[in-house]
Amino acid sequence: MVPGMPLPMNRIVALAGLAAAVLSAPVADAKDFKGNNFVLQATTGACKKGEECVLTLRLEAQGAYHINDTYPYKFTPAKKDDKPLSENVEFVKDSFTKVAGDFTKDTEKVGTMTIRFKPTAAKGKIIGIYKMSVCSEQNCQLEQQEIQLDVDAK
Repeated sequence: MVPGMPLPMNRIVALAGLAAAVLSAPVADAKDFKGNNFVLQATTGACKKGEECVLTLRLEAQGAYHINDTYPYKFTPAKKDDKPLSENVEFVKDSFTKVAGDFTKDTEKVGTMTIRFKPTAAKGKIIGIYKMSVCSEQNCQLEQQEIQLDVDAK
């Protein structure tokens, strides 16, 4: 509240401040991958150059399918001729796995893989392969989804 300002003007000033804060907040990068019987959402939170960030891969089984409890979920950053294909990012390790605790089953239909990395520049790209599986009562699907996601670091 600004002293001496009529109440409606105070509301306008407050809303303008809120809008400025929302518009200046860092926006997460996200991308959806739709497959047979699953949706995979790749999301990064707000990142800063040189600081650890998180890429979250949220797998949601669709229809009669559910998360495969016994599958060894794994994300591996892509390489060609032993050189990383990702640009301007450094991963904290060579691969991310269920065994190492990087994958959690959230519900019967949802599982989350967490990949930690550090941006080395303002603009980067994550490229990798996510090995995953969803099952129905009749069968299980084994999938290898290529992930490509731009990363903006402030």
